[in-house]
Amino acid sequence: TTRRPRPKSSARAMSPPVAAVITPHRFRRGPSPDGLGRARLIRCGRYRLHVDRRPLIMGVLNVTPDSFSDGGRFRSPRAALAHGLAMADAGADVIDVGGESTQPGARPVPLAEELRRTIPVIERLAKRVRIPIAVDTTKAEVARRSLEAGASLVNDTSALRDDPRMLETGLASDAG
Repeated sequence: TTRRPRPKSSARAMSPPVAAVITPHRFRRGPSPDGLGRARLIRCGRYRLHVDRRPLIMGVLNVTPDSFSDGGRFRSPRAALAHGLAMADAGADVIDVGGESTQPGARPVPLAEELRRTIPVIERLAKRVRIPIAVDTTKAEVARRSLEAGASLVNDTSALRDDPRMLETGLASDAG
């Protein structure tokens, strides 16, 4: 399958993109090119991610001072936006924005601080990219506010164990 061209932004690549492979958790069966009904589709807001055509790349954008992947280089909304645009230009299928470190031993981040870190970045990215934005959080309120700000996916790294409202938040939206 050929890649569709991505619009170029004025952002410079600040470092090589960090990437993860998307694992579908919300998909539907449908027709596939081989007729065997193996098509997989993740519905996330206005976007559709076809996981049966090729591996999808998730650009990881950590906006934390203790990021395991970039050492906290993208804490400011301006730096985070530039890096998110660079990852989209490089071909990322999704940008995953996280405001709380998940590395072992990391301290929990208060709700207000996680919102302060993530929402401005999601709002700015949503206006500039034509790919889904995911929020990486364990807090239902962060997920809800991120979806309002333009995110299309919720990446709950606790697998719905930390916040009992997370499942309800996801189901109340059209997010993936």
